[in-house]
Amino acid sequence: MPEALTLQVVKPAPLPEGPLVFAVVRDEDYLLPFFFAHYRALGVRAFVIYDDRSAAPTRELLNAQADCAIVRSPHQFGDSFGVSPGGKPRRLTEVLKMSAPETLLAGRWVLTVDADEFLIFPPGLTDLTKLIARLEGLQQPYLTAPMVDFYSETLNGRNYPRSVDPFAANPYFDAGPYYSWTGEAAPVAHARGVRSRLLRRLWRRDPEETMRIYDGSPSLAKSWKTPLLKHDGQITRVNDHELSVAPRTEIAGALAHFKFGPDLDAKIATAVREGQYYNRSMEYRFLQAAIRLFGDETLLGPETRRFEGPQSLVDAGLLPSIDA
Repeated sequence: MPEALTLQVVKPAPLPEGPLVFAVVRDEDYLLPFFFAHYRALGVRAFVIYDDRSAAPTRELLNAQADCAIVRSPHQFGDSFGVSPGGKPRRLTEVLKMSAPETLLAGRWVLTVDADEFLIFPPGLTDLTKLIARLEGLQQPYLTAPMVDFYSETLNGRNYPRSVDPFAANPYFDAGPYYSWTGEAAPVAHARGVRSRLLRRLWRRDPEETMRIYDGSPSLAKSWKTPLLKHDGQITRVNDHELSVAPRTEIAGALAHFKFGPDLDAKIATAVREGQYYNRSMEYRFLQAAIRLFGDETLLGPETRRFEGPQSLVDAGLLPSIDA
């Protein structure tokens, strides 16, 4: 077990004042052009990317970005770094998201997201600097956000041309709310969202397979995150989802989550082969079974909404409405 996280900046880049993005990526050459364009349009002026053994297309794409610093390490995803408060080993991805911004970007506002997560603001806020100003005015040095899965009409619709914007290819999402804050560090989760519906469908179709995937206890990943945080040592991340304090939510965002894209099959194959994610890549094994059993069946239902902009998420109970 490594004693401490070791990071190597293999491609430096200027880190001007203002908010930054930190992300851990591996073979994201489809999403990254849209990812960079999205966050640059929101006012992000620099990116710090931890590249986990990406193949040449992603490496070349990252090297071509003048505003992108690239970080690597000698660690492997099987490495653990101590244990979490719940007694489970801290995996590399978790430690990176907790420690790398604190180590490399101390004192800065950092948006920590995955390549398939695109932050959406409440209507009336147009860029990250204005959002941060509103948060600082409330003395709220962080932002919570639901993970909103965007999808096409079927799971098999994931194989669209790689030139197509993920918002255009995946225009649907499920209404919320996905959870309720009760004054604790973690909210009360509700069984909502398209992956919740897929899990129920999988259980009805093949309960034995469902139990094998989930080791007898079917459950979904948490549907909330705290993507934006000021790393000044006052408040820290406990994990990808919770902070060291019970959060306030006067202002919150939403993360458009593009899991169902043209690179999903390759990601499933890698995740299942390596078992590098939570509980032997349980979530990817679930998606693999869902695609196999009902890939051509419609995902649209009474909960489905079509994304027409941030107000769509407000109307669906997933994004607060605030005064401009």
